[in-house]
Amino acid sequence: MTDNTIISPDKYLGHRSYTNYKTYAEDAQPHHKHWVDGIPVVAELKTFVQELRVQLRLRNLRLCVDKSPSANIHHIDPDTGGSMTLLVWNTVALAHPDVPKLRVGWVSFVNGVYVVGSEKIHNERFRRGSNGYNSKQSKDITKMVKVARQYLKPFEFNEVQEAYSYAAASAVRDICGEARGKLHQKLSINQIDIATELGNMIAAGYAPVTDSFRAAAQLMQDEGLELRRLSNYKPRMCFLWSKENSLAYKYSDSSEPPVEITNLNDLPENLRNKLSVLSIAEEDSVIPDVGVRCTNTNYWVFV
Repeated sequence: MTDNTIISPDKYLGHRSYTNYKTYAEDAQPHHKHWVDGIPVVAELKTFVQELRVQLRLRNLRLCVDKSPSANIHHIDPDTGGSMTLLVWNTVALAHPDVPKLRVGWVSFVNGVYVVGSEKIHNERFRRGSNGYNSKQSKDITKMVKVARQYLKPFEFNEVQEAYSYAAASAVRDICGEARGKLHQKLSINQIDIATELGNMIAAGYAPVTDSFRAAAQLMQDEGLELRRLSNYKPRMCFLWSKENSLAYKYSDSSEPPVEITNLNDLPENLRNKLSVLSIAEEDSVIPDVGVRCTNTNYWVFV
Protein backbone atom coordinates (compact mmCIF):
# COMPACT_ATOMS: atom_id res chain seq x y z
CA MET A 1 0.00 0.00 0.00
CA THR A 2 1.28 3.45 -0.87
CA ASP A 3 1.21 5.95 2.01
CA ASN A 4 1.15 9.18 0.06
CA THR A 5 -0.43 11.27 2.82
CA ILE A 6 1.09 14.75 2.86
CA ILE A 7 2.96 15.47 6.11
CA SER A 8 1.20 18.05 8.29
CA PRO A 9 3.16 21.21 9.22
CA ASP A 10 3.42 20.19 12.90
CA LYS A 11 4.95 16.80 11.99
CA TYR A 12 7.30 18.07 9.29
CA LEU A 13 11.06 17.95 9.87
CA GLY A 14 13.44 19.56 7.42
CA HIS A 15 15.73 22.45 6.60
CA ARG A 16 13.79 23.02 3.38
CA SER A 17 10.67 25.11 3.82
CA TYR A 18 7.43 23.24 4.38
CA THR A 19 5.94 25.02 1.35
CA ASN A 20 8.77 23.69 -0.83
CA TYR A 21 8.13 20.13 0.35
CA LYS A 22 4.36 20.39 0.01
CA THR A 23 4.51 21.71 -3.57
CA TYR A 24 6.54 18.74 -4.84
CA ALA A 25 4.63 16.21 -2.73
CA GLU A 26 1.27 17.41 -4.04
CA ASP A 27 2.56 17.20 -7.63
CA ALA A 28 3.62 13.60 -7.04
CA GLN A 29 0.62 12.51 -4.96
CA PRO A 30 -1.75 11.43 -7.79
CA HIS A 31 0.93 9.65 -9.86
CA HIS A 32 3.97 8.42 -7.90
CA LYS A 33 3.90 4.99 -6.19
CA HIS A 34 6.94 5.06 -3.94
CA TRP A 35 6.55 6.99 -0.68
CA VAL A 36 8.07 6.72 2.77
CA ASP A 37 6.64 8.64 5.73
CA GLY A 38 4.84 11.06 3.42
CA ILE A 39 7.88 11.75 1.20
CA PRO A 40 7.86 10.73 -2.49
CA VAL A 41 11.18 8.96 -3.13
CA VAL A 42 12.89 6.76 -5.69
CA ALA A 43 11.99 3.09 -5.22
CA GLU A 44 15.51 2.08 -4.18
CA LEU A 45 15.65 4.69 -1.41
CA LYS A 46 12.33 3.44 -0.03
CA THR A 47 13.72 -0.10 0.07
CA PHE A 48 16.91 1.15 1.73
CA VAL A 49 15.04 2.98 4.50
CA GLN A 50 12.81 -0.04 5.12
CA GLU A 51 15.88 -2.30 5.41
CA LEU A 52 17.52 0.09 7.87
CA ARG A 53 14.44 0.11 10.07
CA VAL A 54 14.21 -3.68 10.12
CA GLN A 55 17.88 -4.65 10.27
CA LEU A 56 18.96 -1.85 12.65
CA ARG A 57 15.74 -2.02 14.68
CA LEU A 58 15.24 1.70 14.15
CA ARG A 59 11.52 1.72 13.40
CA ASN A 60 11.17 5.16 14.99
CA LEU A 61 13.84 6.74 12.78
CA ARG A 62 12.59 10.15 11.62
CA LEU A 63 13.06 11.26 8.01
CA CYS A 64 13.95 14.90 7.37
CA VAL A 65 13.67 16.90 4.14
CA ASP A 66 16.88 18.91 4.12
CA LYS A 67 17.28 19.15 0.33
CA SER A 68 15.03 19.77 -2.66
CA PRO A 69 14.06 16.71 -4.74
CA SER A 70 16.51 16.00 -7.54
CA ALA A 71 15.42 12.70 -9.11
CA ASN A 72 13.41 12.91 -12.34
CA ILE A 73 10.62 10.33 -12.65
CA HIS A 74 8.82 10.08 -15.99
CA HIS A 75 5.12 9.24 -15.71
CA ILE A 76 2.74 8.23 -18.49
CA ASP A 77 -0.92 9.08 -17.89
CA PRO A 78 -2.83 5.82 -18.57
CA ASP A 79 -5.94 7.71 -19.65
CA THR A 80 -4.47 10.28 -22.02
CA GLY A 81 -1.13 8.71 -22.87
CA GLY A 82 0.52 12.02 -22.11
CA SER A 83 3.87 12.12 -20.31
CA MET A 84 5.05 14.25 -17.42
CA THR A 85 8.19 14.53 -15.35
CA LEU A 86 7.97 14.49 -11.56
CA LEU A 87 10.69 15.48 -9.15
CA VAL A 88 11.06 13.17 -6.14
CA TRP A 89 13.67 12.74 -3.41
CA ASN A 90 16.70 10.48 -3.67
CA THR A 91 18.19 11.72 -0.38
CA VAL A 92 16.70 12.05 3.10
CA ALA A 93 18.32 13.13 6.34
CA LEU A 94 17.80 11.07 9.48
CA ALA A 95 17.01 12.00 13.06
CA HIS A 96 16.10 10.13 16.21
CA PRO A 97 12.88 11.14 18.00
CA ASP A 98 14.72 11.95 21.24
CA VAL A 99 16.59 14.80 19.53
CA PRO A 100 14.76 15.59 16.26
CA LYS A 101 16.64 18.79 15.43
CA LEU A 102 20.01 17.04 15.20
CA ARG A 103 20.87 14.87 12.22
CA VAL A 104 22.42 11.48 12.87
CA GLY A 105 23.21 11.26 9.15
CA TRP A 106 21.61 10.85 5.75
CA VAL A 107 20.98 8.13 3.14
CA SER A 108 20.70 8.31 -0.64
CA PHE A 109 20.33 6.29 -3.78
CA VAL A 110 22.20 8.20 -6.49
CA ASN A 111 23.66 7.04 -9.81
CA GLY A 112 22.96 3.39 -9.08
CA VAL A 113 24.61 3.25 -5.65
CA TYR A 114 23.39 3.33 -2.06
CA VAL A 115 24.98 6.07 0.06
CA VAL A 116 25.31 6.46 3.84
CA GLY A 117 26.43 9.85 5.11
CA SER A 118 27.49 10.95 8.59
CA GLU A 119 29.79 13.56 10.12
CA LYS A 120 31.46 10.57 11.83
CA ILE A 121 32.57 9.13 8.48
CA HIS A 122 35.99 10.28 7.26
CA ASN A 123 36.43 8.77 3.81
CA GLU A 124 40.09 9.37 2.97
CA ARG A 125 39.44 8.58 -0.71
CA PHE A 126 38.05 12.11 -0.90
CA ARG A 127 39.46 15.50 0.04
CA ARG A 128 38.35 16.85 3.41
CA GLY A 129 35.38 19.17 2.87
CA SER A 130 34.35 17.57 -0.44
CA ASN A 131 30.96 15.93 -0.98
CA GLY A 132 32.27 12.38 -0.56
CA TYR A 133 34.43 12.86 2.52
CA ASN A 134 31.60 12.22 5.01
CA SER A 135 30.00 9.30 3.14
CA LYS A 136 30.43 5.75 1.92
CA GLN A 137 28.71 4.13 -1.03
CA SER A 138 28.16 0.77 -2.70
CA LYS A 139 25.80 -1.01 -5.07
CA ASP A 140 25.41 -3.71 -2.40
CA ILE A 141 22.52 -2.76 -0.10
CA THR A 142 23.53 -5.39 2.49
CA LYS A 143 26.98 -3.85 2.77
CA MET A 144 25.53 -0.37 3.21
CA VAL A 145 23.16 -1.54 5.95
CA LYS A 146 26.29 -2.68 7.82
CA VAL A 147 27.87 0.75 7.27
CA ALA A 148 24.70 2.38 8.58
CA ARG A 149 24.81 0.15 11.68
CA GLN A 150 28.34 1.42 12.37
CA TYR A 151 27.71 5.14 11.89
CA LEU A 152 24.00 5.95 12.28
CA LYS A 153 23.86 5.38 16.02
CA PRO A 154 21.69 7.32 18.45
CA PHE A 155 23.42 10.31 20.02
CA GLU A 156 25.15 9.99 23.37
CA PHE A 157 24.35 12.56 26.05
CA ASN A 158 27.72 14.32 25.72
CA GLU A 159 27.23 14.70 21.95
CA VAL A 160 23.88 16.43 22.44
CA GLN A 161 25.29 18.60 25.23
CA GLU A 162 28.18 19.65 22.99
CA ALA A 163 25.81 20.38 20.08
CA TYR A 164 23.95 22.91 22.23
CA SER A 165 26.96 24.29 24.13
CA TYR A 166 26.70 27.46 22.03
CA ALA A 167 23.31 28.19 23.62
CA ALA A 168 24.78 28.27 27.12
CA ALA A 169 27.63 30.60 26.10
CA SER A 170 25.24 32.84 24.15
CA ALA A 171 22.78 33.03 27.04
CA VAL A 172 25.42 34.14 29.55
CA ARG A 173 26.86 36.60 27.02
CA ASP A 174 23.41 38.13 26.50
CA ILE A 175 22.85 38.52 30.24
CA CYS A 176 26.25 40.14 30.78
CA GLY A 177 25.91 42.32 27.69
CA GLU A 178 22.51 43.68 28.63
CA ALA A 179 23.69 44.59 32.13
CA ARG A 180 26.95 46.14 30.88
CA GLY A 181 25.09 48.07 28.20
CA LYS A 182 22.71 49.56 30.72
CA LEU A 183 25.59 50.52 33.00
CA HIS A 184 27.54 51.99 30.11
CA GLN A 185 24.56 54.05 28.95
CA LYS A 186 24.23 55.79 32.31
CA LEU A 187 27.87 55.83 33.42
CA SER A 188 29.46 57.13 30.21
CA ILE A 189 29.47 60.75 31.39
CA ASN A 190 31.10 63.58 29.50
CA GLN A 191 34.10 65.37 31.03
CA ILE A 192 32.32 68.70 31.58
CA ASP A 193 29.69 66.99 33.73
CA ILE A 194 32.39 65.11 35.63
CA ALA A 195 34.33 68.33 36.29
CA THR A 196 31.20 70.14 37.40
CA GLU A 197 30.25 67.29 39.68
CA LEU A 198 33.69 67.05 41.22
CA GLY A 199 33.67 70.77 41.90
CA ASN A 200 30.32 70.46 43.58
CA MET A 201 31.53 67.49 45.64
CA ILE A 202 34.49 69.49 46.89
CA ALA A 203 32.46 72.59 47.65
CA ALA A 204 29.72 70.84 49.56
CA GLY A 205 28.36 67.53 50.63
CA TYR A 206 27.69 65.22 47.70
CA ALA A 207 24.45 66.10 45.93
CA PRO A 208 24.39 65.56 42.13
CA VAL A 209 23.81 68.72 40.13
CA THR A 210 23.89 67.26 36.61
CA ASP A 211 21.14 65.20 34.98
CA SER A 212 23.60 62.49 33.93
CA PHE A 213 24.97 62.05 37.46
CA ARG A 214 21.50 62.08 38.93
CA ALA A 215 20.43 59.37 36.46
CA ALA A 216 23.56 57.35 37.22
CA ALA A 217 23.04 57.72 40.96
CA GLN A 218 19.41 56.69 40.68
CA LEU A 219 20.33 53.67 38.56
CA MET A 220 22.97 52.56 41.06
CA GLN A 221 20.56 53.06 43.93
CA ASP A 222 17.78 51.06 42.27
CA GLU A 223 19.64 48.40 40.30
CA GLY A 224 23.36 48.84 40.91
CA LEU A 225 24.02 45.67 42.89
CA GLU A 226 22.01 43.49 40.53
CA LEU A 227 23.52 45.02 37.39
CA ARG A 228 27.05 44.59 38.72
CA ARG A 229 26.23 40.96 39.54
CA LEU A 230 24.78 40.26 36.10
CA SER A 231 27.57 42.08 34.27
CA ASN A 232 29.94 39.34 35.47
CA TYR A 233 27.41 36.51 35.44
CA LYS A 234 29.05 33.06 35.54
CA PRO A 235 26.48 30.58 36.82
CA ARG A 236 26.98 26.89 37.36
CA MET A 237 25.03 25.15 34.61
CA CYS A 238 23.26 21.87 34.05
CA PHE A 239 22.28 20.44 30.66
CA LEU A 240 18.94 18.59 30.47
CA TRP A 241 17.84 16.33 27.63
CA SER A 242 14.18 15.32 27.64
CA LYS A 243 13.75 12.08 25.67
CA GLU A 244 10.61 10.15 24.73
CA ASN A 245 10.74 7.89 27.79
CA SER A 246 13.33 9.44 30.09
CA LEU A 247 15.23 12.58 31.04
CA ALA A 248 19.02 12.84 31.31
CA TYR A 249 20.97 15.62 32.99
CA LYS A 250 24.57 16.51 33.76
CA TYR A 251 26.24 19.49 35.44
CA SER A 252 28.73 21.28 33.21
CA ASP A 253 31.51 20.99 35.79
CA SER A 254 30.92 17.30 36.49
CA SER A 255 33.14 14.50 35.25
CA GLU A 256 30.53 11.90 36.15
CA PRO A 257 28.28 10.26 33.51
CA PRO A 258 24.88 11.90 32.99
CA VAL A 259 22.06 10.89 35.32
CA GLU A 260 19.06 9.35 33.56
CA ILE A 261 15.62 9.22 35.20
CA THR A 262 12.18 8.03 34.14
CA ASN A 263 10.21 9.86 36.83
CA LEU A 264 10.32 13.65 36.95
CA ASN A 265 9.99 13.53 40.74
CA ASP A 266 13.51 12.05 40.82
CA LEU A 267 14.90 15.29 39.36
CA PRO A 268 16.43 17.56 42.04
CA GLU A 269 13.85 20.11 43.13
CA ASN A 270 15.82 23.18 42.02
CA LEU A 271 16.23 21.72 38.52
CA ARG A 272 12.60 20.60 38.40
CA ASN A 273 11.31 24.05 39.34
CA LYS A 274 13.43 25.83 36.76
CA LEU A 275 12.61 23.28 34.07
CA SER A 276 8.91 23.98 34.61
CA VAL A 277 9.58 27.66 33.89
CA LEU A 278 11.70 26.96 30.81
CA SER A 279 9.20 24.46 29.40
CA ILE A 280 6.76 27.32 28.72
CA ALA A 281 9.40 29.88 27.72
CA GLU A 282 10.11 30.96 24.16
CA GLU A 283 12.79 28.96 22.36
CA ASP A 284 16.24 30.60 22.74
CA SER A 285 14.86 32.98 25.38
CA VAL A 286 17.28 33.62 28.25
CA ILE A 287 16.07 33.96 31.84
CA PRO A 288 18.72 35.02 34.40
CA ASP A 289 19.05 32.58 37.31
CA VAL A 290 16.75 30.14 35.49
CA GLY A 291 18.30 29.15 32.16
CA VAL A 292 17.67 28.95 28.43
CA ARG A 293 15.39 26.72 26.36
CA CYS A 294 17.38 25.48 23.34
CA THR A 295 14.63 23.32 21.83
CA ASN A 296 11.53 21.46 22.98
CA THR A 297 13.79 18.72 24.35
CA ASN A 298 17.04 20.43 25.36
CA TYR A 299 17.62 22.96 28.13
CA TRP A 300 20.44 24.67 30.02
CA VAL A 301 19.53 25.40 33.64
CA PHE A 302 21.47 28.01 35.60
CA VAL A 303 21.99 26.42 38.98
